[in-house]
Amino acid sequence: MGSMLELEKIVSDLQRELQIEKATNKLVFSLIIETINKLSPKQNVREVMMEVLKGVTPPEISSAPDASEAIKRVEKIIQKKQSCH
Repeated sequence: MGSMLELEKIVSDLQRELQIEKATNKLVFSLIIETINKLSPKQNVREVMMEVLKGVTPPEISSAPDASEAIKRVEKIIQKKQSCH
């Protein structure tokens, strides 16, 4: 096994990669929402996505801690209008 310094670097690298991945996912998701919204005549993609999310989320899954947190984060992304510039 590596030294403590090597382990700290690995953890730091993994934390950075996780932050990049989270930012990338959020940006891509927001871009998809904005793109679909521009193509939609009613421009109500956020409302439609919230309804779909509620419809496809079984209660037993939404009560699991990890799934519940993931659902909250998706809702937050859907509800938040972001600039894609």
